[in-house]
Amino acid sequence: MAKKKKIKSPTQLELVEPTFTALVELGGSATISEIYERVVAMLNLPDSVIDEPHKGNASQQTELEYQLAWARTRLKNYGAISNSKRGVWMITPEFADKTSIS
Repeated sequence: MAKKKKIKSPTQLELVEPTFTALVELGGSATISEIYERVVAMLNLPDSVIDEPHKGNASQQTELEYQLAWARTRLKNYGAISNSKRGVWMITPEFADKTSIS
């Protein structure tokens, strides 16, 4: 039997493609907050998802922020994006001509 999803937020796997698409739409480079805002708008996420706190995290991070951070890490490990400086992400040259990760 499959595990039931316990969070309201999309999972990191569900956020990989929207994160990459947000970077494409933002010109290939963006801050964490710009990516966040674009993904929220693209997915038309309700306040109940946006405001869901991440359990067990003293930093007051939301579940969506936590899942988006892991989605960025997955994209980085895949070689699609890099962290050009703290808080700024950009599409790598190898993926610069792509509009989708799949």
